[in-house]
Amino acid sequence: MYILRAAPCYKYPEKLREFDVVIKSKAEEITNVKMDDVTYGQASLPVKSGGLGLPKAEEIAAPAYLSSLYATDELVSSIVPEDCPDDRLDVELCWEELTGKSAPSMEDRSNQRLWSEMLTIRKLEALREDADVIASARLLAASTRDASAWLFALPVASLGTLLDDAALRIAVALRTGAPICKQHKCRCGEVVDAQGLHGLSCLKSQGRFRRHASLNSLIQRSLGSAKVPTILEPPGLSRIDGKRPDGLSLFPWKNGLPLIWDVTVCDTFAISYIAGSSEVAGSAAESAEERKRDNYRELTDRHFFQPVALETTGTCGASTRQFINEVGRRIKDQTGETRATEFFVAAHKC
Repeated sequence: MYILRAAPCYKYPEKLREFDVVIKSKAEEITNVKMDDVTYGQASLPVKSGGLGLPKAEEIAAPAYLSSLYATDELVSSIVPEDCPDDRLDVELCWEELTGKSAPSMEDRSNQRLWSEMLTIRKLEALREDADVIASARLLAASTRDASAWLFALPVASLGTLLDDAALRIAVALRTGAPICKQHKCRCGEVVDAQGLHGLSCLKSQGRFRRHASLNSLIQRSLGSAKVPTILEPPGLSRIDGKRPDGLSLFPWKNGLPLIWDVTVCDTFAISYIAGSSEVAGSAAESAEERKRDNYRELTDRHFFQPVALETTGTCGASTRQFINEVGRRIKDQTGETRATEFFVAAHKC
């Protein structure tokens, strides 16, 4: 009588590594990003945990085998009780060796997701133990839902969610900490390292102005879809220092007041933010929102002011998130598109 159990394939790591080499090489080919062991380790995490959702073969094989072992235990024992070995002790020892943690409770061991989540937690702990402040801020930001929206976006040019090859390469590299460029000297005189983080906040970076204009254009188009006509840089409306908000609605937005908004994109890794960003995801955007409110406080008696603060990693402030959800809801009410908020969020992150 043959034993009706699959071989525990996770015990043959050399075979599984062959699969991982193929997956890694294809990921590098598609994204044009060179990944070392640490970078690929983060990329192999689930998207919600800060990765790219490219799990390693061993991390699939072990939970799949172990969960199936317990899910089929009763059935296999009833078919061949005399030839069915007791693998429980072996399983628990192997799992503790693999993760450093005890196996799930007996009633949960047939759930593959729980085994996989334990592996993910172990990997995240290992990455954070070896992380400096930059890596800690990146891991925290990448684990937020805001920063992961572009990975779920439909690649549609008309929605503003289609990334070109260069944008995709940069997005993947920033998320995983992979090299973006060769070390060189910036026009401002600072040295740009291989991660290219200096360019995200450099005052002489041409991309800063294009990024700001693109976001304002997106907000204006989205409000237009919600039947809220707007103008950009409204004339005759300014603060005491002469600076104008980025946009103004021509109709009342809330509480009988027209909407004014001002966009800012702050660098998660800037020296002034990195201490907070390495502790709390989105702290830079939250600080930026507060500064914007203070700057436009004199206009709030006649207007509803909305700060729009995003970080270079894709996270945003709480008030910005509420605004995006509100605009998405209004677009849905006008167009019937149930995914309006999803598209709006994705477009901001792309």
